[in-house]
Amino acid sequence: MFQDVPTGNEADAVGQTEAVSVNRGRRITDKLLNLFHESCDQGRYDVAKQLLAIVEQILTTPDKGKQEPNRRKAVESLVAAYERLWHLRH
Repeated sequence: MFQDVPTGNEADAVGQTEAVSVNRGRRITDKLLNLFHESCDQGRYDVAKQLLAIVEQILTTPDKGKQEPNRRKAVESLVAAYERLWHLRH
């Protein structure tokens, strides 16, 4: 009757597969910013700050002639993330 409903480890595997498929094709900066917000939600401000530093490093380091088409949007997201971190810390 309930054979199609995953339980236990099967449910974890399904969740991980869905998470991988959602993140596939996303820029690394987007993935890191998602982790930043998750870290903030969990109160891990030290981790969140380190993640923002990595995003900033990626955005400010030239990538051998490759131009990121949505760089302005990524920078705006970075600024918004720093604002969120500042508000959470003060």
